[in-house]
This record gives sequence, structure tokens and C-alpha cells, in this order.
Amino acid sequence: MLTIWNPPPTQASLVVGEIHIWRFALDIPEAEIEHRLQYLSEDERARAERFVFKNSRDAFIAARGALRRTLALYLQADPTSIRFDYTSQGKPAINSADNPQDLRFNLSHSAGMALLALTLGCEVGVDIEKVRADFPYLEIAQQFFTAAEYAALCATAPALQAETFFNYWTHKEALIKATGVGLSVPLNQFEVSLAPGVPITSLSTTVQVPAHSILALAPGADYVGACVVLGECSHITLWGS
Repeated sequence: MLTIWNPPPTQASLVVGEIHIWRFALDIPEAEIEHRLQYLSEDERARAERFVFKNSRDAFIAARGALRRTLALYLQADPTSIRFDYTSQGKPAINSADNPQDLRFNLSHSAGMALLALTLGCEVGVDIEKVRADFPYLEIAQQFFTAAEYAALCATAPALQAETFFNYWTHKEALIKATGVGLSVPLNQFEVSLAPGVPITSLSTTVQVPAHSILALAPGADYVGACVVLGECSHITLWGS
């Protein structure tokens, strides 16, 4: 599990086979929320205004503003000028006209913290979750995990079950985000091992799991995360604010 987060740089670049993962706090002062709001496009601002609760609106603005500001470091562009396209499943990508180096990214946030993964030329998925002991994780696991995953979770010491559940969950979410298939592929049709270096495997001839690299992340106390890269991953750097 990767745990060492380096101070964020003021300039950044990537080479093929390298992955950068950024960590952002989203509980930021109101003045910074308003500053990041200025980075957002008109459709992003409209989306922000549709949130019913202010804390959800502010988290969206904080995360989306951090995304634009960070992408701008790699693209050497104005954060406000970056345009996004979306797949049929809603996965965002930088408009190809603005992206000569083929920078790929994925963003996830949960309970005041966000992770952003970046690569060149290969798809990436990342997920972060706050560990909640009060979450009905055994019920959810019984519905969405494979039989082996559910048995392994039940065999885990009760004090570690919540964290184990969310580790499984982030690995699964990171894979479906990397592939861009969304929830069209049932989560119980592929199997995760939490042992280092063990790839995710398909349990169905109709579900394809591409060659991938998988990384377990420790974003902070009471958080777990995972990142999946569809390809080789020779060098990993974690940037944490």
C-alpha cells in the first residue's frame, strides 16, 4: 500500500509508463471556494448550482477547481480554457484539440478528500472512500461481491471488516472507472484480491478485464483508495496537499 505523499510541485510533467496521483482536501475556506468557482465552465457552474446542499456544492467546486488547476500544470494552459468531452458512460476526458500529449485522468472524492490520477496514453481509474463502521457493509457485500470476496470479508476480524470492505470496493470502482464501462458490468462478475500484485480476474466469459496495474492507496486516516491503470506502470509519484 502506498503511503508517502510528497509536497505538491509548482510545475509537473509525465512520461509514458508513469503515474501521478494527487490528494486534495476539499474542506477549504469560503474564499478559496469562490476562487475555484472562477475556473469552472458555464455548464460546471450550472451543475454546481443544482446541488441541494451547500456542502455538496462546495465539494464539487473544490474538486473540479483543483482538477482544472492541476491539469493546467501539465498542459501549460489556463485552467479556464480546458475543455472536456464525455463518453457515453459519462467518463470525462480532455478535448483532444487541447491535449497534444494525450494526458488521461480520473477524479474521485469522498467526505472532504479527493484523489486525482494522471497518466499519458493509457486509461486510469481511481477511487477514494471514507471508512465508515456504521455502513451496512455486510449487506452490500453480499449483494455486490463475489462469493470468495464475501467469505474473505466475513472471515476478517470484526474490527477490520469495515476497512476491508472499503478496500475491496475502491479496487472494484477503480477498475470500472478505468475501463469506462460504469455499472453496466456487475461488480460481482470480477474478483479482487487485496494481496499486493494480484490482478483482478473475470468470473464471466462476457466480462473482459484488460491487462492492468493496480495500486492500493492510503490517502489519510480513516480513508482508503485504489488506482487501476490499463497498462504498465513503471513509476508512481504521490502528491499530497
